[in-house]
Amino acid sequence: MKTLLDDPEAAIRGQAIRAYGTLPENFAEEVAPVDLPGIVTALTDPRKVFHQAALAVLPGLLPFLTSAQRLAGLVAMQALEKAYYETQELEYGKELVTAILTLTRDTRELYLRLVQHYFINTAPAAKSTWSRHSFSA
Repeated sequence: MKTLLDDPEAAIRGQAIRAYGTLPENFAEEVAPVDLPGIVTALTDPRKVFHQAALAVLPGLLPFLTSAQRLAGLVAMQALEKAYYETQELEYGKELVTAILTLTRDTRELYLRLVQHYFINTAPAAKSTWSRHSFSA
């Protein structure tokens, strides 16, 4: 499976990312630091097959990510959320915000700023991308 993370075929590589995401549950010792940058980088890929696969597995890989990888993932996810909002793909935008908050949940100050950014700021001049989504918890 690990060799398929570099496969030139998009569908195969996307499925390899999803399969890799199952390792922490059953085979945590198989999660290799050398593999993680490629998964985090997949969040920056404009092709949905890659960034959606990476987003789907990211929560399980959080304990294995360095702080630099978490930051890179956060920046990439925020850019994706903005892009999905601009194309009116609001449901996936909601998934991105959930993932952003999951990624930052152990960093209290940042987490609280993001909650405020995505859910509390409601003044027209201060509206965040997320607050323009219709969201019901």
